Amino acid sequence: NERLFFFLCPSTTALLDPAFFSCIPAINLDFRLLTLNDIVWPTDIPGQLFESAHQDVQPTLLKKFGQIHPLLVQEEAQSRYRLLAGYTWYLAMQTAGHTTASCQLLHAKTAPNILFSLQIIHQNHYKELSPVLQAYILRQAQNHLSEHDLLNLLPLMQHKPQRHILLDILNLLQLDQTVLAAMHWGQIPMKAGKSFARFSCGEQ
Repeated sequence: NERLFFFLCPSTTALLDPAFFSCIPAINLDFRLLTLNDIVWPTDIPGQLFESAHQDVQPTLLKKFGQIHPLLVQEEAQSRYRLLAGYTWYLAMQTAGHTTASCQLLHAKTAPNILFSLQIIHQNHYKELSPVLQAYILRQAQNHLSEHDLLNLLPLMQHKPQRHILLDILNLLQLDQTVLAAMHWGQIPMKAGKSFARFSCGEQ
């Protein structure tokens, strides 16, 4: 399991607290083929950030290669799973009429540090981990992790584990939704986006 983690995230492991690896054997490597209609969109991730992206590259890749990476989901109830990563592919598969999806399944009692770490790792593979999505993930993680464990997530996002960086990312969620969408798709860099926070939503 440790080898798998190094394979998934070779560039960030040196920055992690060594204690993090004590929990790696607990990762549930459960892969299943699930009914797509049983997978639900997470309530804490705005769908409008992804609603047009799946119409670009993913349909071509789906038609040519099929599903390339598993979706990451967490079991919420019997035959009900919350989507954690692979948002654009999930939407593309729905549009293309797929009825099933290959998924890595995390059970309901998965430890929060494992859940959020795997969510970030999967999003890195899907090339979806914008500063905006980082902020949404960290805001949710705040409800489940200590500040120490929260800071340990930052290296997985290619950041140093420093509190001011954590706060800078979380403060992005104060921006207007239009600005957030532009930043999510790389039209506005994070540094420029932070300057918008000095203005009201109407002024942004």
